[in-house]
Amino acid sequence: MEPIEILKNYFDIPEEWALVYYQLWQQGPSPIGEFYKKTGFTRQKVYTLLDKLVKDKFVSVVQFSNKGNIYKCVLPDDLVSSFIHQQELRLEGKRDEKEKFLKEIFQFSPENNKEISIYKHLQIDIISGDNAGELLSSLIDETLYSFKLAIHDVGMGLMSKIQPAVLRAFERKTTNVSMLLSKNSFVGRMREKMFTGQFFPQNTVHHWVTSNRLKIKLSEEMHQNFLLFDNINAVLIFPSENKINFCLKASVDDLSRHFLSQFDRLWKNSDEFKIPI
Repeated sequence: MEPIEILKNYFDIPEEWALVYYQLWQQGPSPIGEFYKKTGFTRQKVYTLLDKLVKDKFVSVVQFSNKGNIYKCVLPDDLVSSFIHQQELRLEGKRDEKEKFLKEIFQFSPENNKEISIYKHLQIDIISGDNAGELLSSLIDETLYSFKLAIHDVGMGLMSKIQPAVLRAFERKTTNVSMLLSKNSFVGRMREKMFTGQFFPQNTVHHWVTSNRLKIKLSEEMHQNFLLFDNINAVLIFPSENKINFCLKASVDDLSRHFLSQFDRLWKNSDEFKIPI
């Protein structure tokens, strides 16, 4: 690999910067008149590039003179150490500004992405749609006393994936389930699929209802899909064309508390769904 290419690639600098640096390094400390012609650039352009290289600490001025400054390259080994240090400081600054940046930029999210975007900056795990059923089954199996489901528009295929885990949870006789369904978009399919034995045996559903362990309410305000397990783990589900696109999982943080509060508010203001048994 040619030296200009090596310099350009490692330091991520323009090729013309690398060319001026290289020619000065080969020449040694000198005024511009002794090396600028080797670059193929005009004297004025080399002056401009040297100013940039001095500013970014690739080059230093060892002597100021009315007849022409004397320039000197920072040697490659010193330059690498300085460059890495500056990059680390820059990254540290970017980390410190992360929350501010995300808060400001998400104000301009396209309308169809705002629901997802406001959670992107939190410490959460992103799970692909293919693994969503496995994730939810695992959380249901680990649940000790309750899980709460707020379902707006998740495809019914998800119910098939988590059916065995739901049955196991109710067999423990300690788990309660609160389901908050979108009145406008879901209740028809829910009534048809869940309570005709297609997903859960009818006698099992009857037992859940009569033992007061399964409650369903209908909400006109709900616009998201989210699930809460023991009020600790929160999972948001984002569907695309009746399939799960991806979901986000968070534990014991502001996201979980936010959705627990939202669920409780919606639950309080929703209508009870009379389960056919």
